[in-house]
Amino acid sequence: MTRRLNIRKLRIKCGCGYWNSVPVNKIFVELDSPEPKVKVLIAMYEPLGVFKCKQCVKVIAEPKEPKGLESNIDLLKNSF
Repeated sequence: MTRRLNIRKLRIKCGCGYWNSVPVNKIFVELDSPEPKVKVLIAMYEPLGVFKCKQCVKVIAEPKEPKGLESNIDLLKNSF
């Protein structure tokens, strides 16, 4: 499993309807493929910190522990 990072801004819409820009790491997770010539890459977004909506002050994005990210990857591997 290989991880490549790209930092970018992601627009997230809050429940109040306001669009917020949140800096995130775009992570490409490479999964094992049954065919050797095919690469399977899954894109995931990981926020760089805890961010609140600028209008209603609700938490809209927060980083998760790496354990949660690894369990999501395991679920994806089992689905193939």
